[in-house]
Amino acid sequence: MKKITLFLIFFLTFSFSYSQTDCPSGEILDCNGNCAPAGWVGDQYCDDGSYTHNGVPIFFNCEEFECDGGDCNCDGDPEIPSFCDSGDCDLLTFVVNTANIEVGPNGMYAGGGFFDSATAVPLYENDPVSNDGFYVGSVYVNTGQSGYFIYLNSPESSTDYGAKENLTGQSCAYGEFDDRYLPPVDGDIVLEHCFGSCEEDGSCPGSGGNGDGDGDGSSCENAIPITAGTYYVDGIDGESEPLQCHEGNQAPPNGNMEWYSYTPSENYTVTVESYNSQVDDTRFQVYGGSCDNLYCVGGDDDSGVSSYSSDTFDVVAGNTYYIAWDDGQASWEDFEFTLTEFEIPDNCTWTLNMYDSYGDGWVDGWGNSLMVQIWITDTTGNSYSIGGGSLDDGYSGSETFEVPIGSTVSTLWIGAAADGSESSYEIVDSNGTVVAAASEADVGGIVVNSDCSGLTDGGSGEPGCGDYYEYDYGSGFSGGSNFAENYTGPNPNHLVFSTTAGDQDNDGITDEITVTLGGNTENNYDWVYITDGAGNLLYGPVSGVQSGSYTSTDGTINVYLAADITIHEGPVTFDISCAGLSISDNNIADLRIYPNPVSDNYVTIVSSLSGDKFVELFDINGRKVLSTSISGDILDVSSLESGFYMTRVTIDGKSSTSKLIIN
Repeated sequence: MKKITLFLIFFLTFSFSYSQTDCPSGEILDCNGNCAPAGWVGDQYCDDGSYTHNGVPIFFNCEEFECDGGDCNCDGDPEIPSFCDSGDCDLLTFVVNTANIEVGPNGMYAGGGFFDSATAVPLYENDPVSNDGFYVGSVYVNTGQSGYFIYLNSPESSTDYGAKENLTGQSCAYGEFDDRYLPPVDGDIVLEHCFGSCEEDGSCPGSGGNGDGDGDGSSCENAIPITAGTYYVDGIDGESEPLQCHEGNQAPPNGNMEWYSYTPSENYTVTVESYNSQVDDTRFQVYGGSCDNLYCVGGDDDSGVSSYSSDTFDVVAGNTYYIAWDDGQASWEDFEFTLTEFEIPDNCTWTLNMYDSYGDGWVDGWGNSLMVQIWITDTTGNSYSIGGGSLDDGYSGSETFEVPIGSTVSTLWIGAAADGSESSYEIVDSNGTVVAAASEADVGGIVVNSDCSGLTDGGSGEPGCGDYYEYDYGSGFSGGSNFAENYTGPNPNHLVFSTTAGDQDNDGITDEITVTLGGNTENNYDWVYITDGAGNLLYGPVSGVQSGSYTSTDGTINVYLAADITIHEGPVTFDISCAGLSISDNNIADLRIYPNPVSDNYVTIVSSLSGDKFVELFDINGRKVLSTSISGDILDVSSLESGFYMTRVTIDGKSSTSKLIIN
């Protein structure tokens, strides 16, 4: 084993600066002030952090306990772990500055990537007396070793990657999991970093604090300069600014504030998000302008997970923005936040072509106007409306609209059905290709490619895999109170749509297709029934409330509705999914919201994912009207007016967007 230089011996002097004052009966304070059973001293097991008590690594390997009662060898330096399996090894030393975070009770580690463990390399506090915030640790690796790694703050186990630093959107984030990258090692090297940031000299871009002087966060003029990265807020006691920029409840007024300044080098879309708060409730404002003439840019109260804060906004290169956290509602003074930069994508010009077979424009049977609304889900996961189109008169018309590259386009059909389904539309990409078409229905899942073309998995006429279809049916000449008992087989005149899954995953096997029902028909008179491709009855006939999910194993599903000539209700909704359809890792594949439409003030939101559900609702103008977190499955929508809403649900970092109708 190679000897460690005097420089490294100094760095590897270790101790943790956490302490408690009292322990339960039978327990004592270890070298770091953490409680552990007194019987662990001298029990023939070396307590050097290898064993935990109540989830906390325990250390008795210090002079106070005579090297764990002789169980440990306290002579010399801590043993250096080795990931070298050849005869040619180099010493890799990590030095990480933790000034922007509070190190948890389990300590700091380097790991992940080629180490294949969250606790591969323990890092020890460099100077616990001065508390300089540096943690240091070494490991032997093969000469030429390269690959990904990451720093982790207080992981609970070797698989706890939830403790890793957040580098998303930064220049030093590599690979699928946004890790750091180690170039091929050629000789002993020392890596110097800042936790959660890309600096390579061991410095951190603003470490918080509340003393007097420039850059201490005590006022707009003394804001702490930051770049993209993770920052720890330890105390909020700076000057207040009365201007409120966050949406939602404006009371109480802003309290004390902690100020940060951010000056981007390029135009970006930026997300600021808090987490790891002991009370999980934060609030911030984002200002532009000068300190004596501020204006609102962004801000948030409770739009993050649980009651954390999150907002996304655009910034211009060279302009300075002020991010101010305040304690107006509670003492929110111990949390972390991240600032993430996203490149602003170029826009493409697409076209909405509108048609009406009767030539009287988009109106229903009662003369009410109909319209289609365009929705964008951008590369940061935000959904918003960019307006829509309506055909006031005549047989056809068109409008153009801008869509960002990399975004996903969907539509929302607003209004009842016209007589005979006369109204239709199509979406044409920049290359002149029709990428979606529908008649009085929604389409979704249209991805904007880098060449401004569109890629869709459904929505061209008949609803397809991944589509949500709403059918506001008209009167017919069938149905009636005896329809179900007289049913003998499907009638082609009742067909609403027929959809085939195809082979979405290209495995040579036709995929299963599932339709999930919502809405209602006139009870006892209007009936829905579903068959597979062979005509086998999968559902119905059922009148009244429509619900449940039904799967065709032969890959084709046929949906029928038989209505009588008198009163009709509706709409009826159909959510279509295919077994082989590729789902983004960031989407909730099995999210269900019902009843839909809703009439009794409450909807149920279910998914196989566990955890709190963060729910956002947007009206037809794209305005956020509800933002809340629920721990169960029931969402109260009693405060919302009747109408059409886009609903975004986030669980454990995954999101799904769908439509909700409130009657």
